[in-house]
Amino acid sequence: MTSSQGRRDFTGSAVIRAMARLGCTCRVHPDVAPVRVPSPLRSASAALGAAALDG
Repeated sequence: MTSSQGRRDFTGSAVIRAMARLGCTCRVHPDVAPVRVPSPLRSASAALGAAALDG
């Protein structure tokens, strides 16, 4: 947004209203189960063929 006003002069709802008037839509995303990312130690152990580490 280009304006002579400071960016803090706009509330979140004002920005959403302006974006909606420009044709942008905001959607609520469904809840998704978190993805478990293995630690570097677990990845290295798996690559070396070590038994699975739980916990």
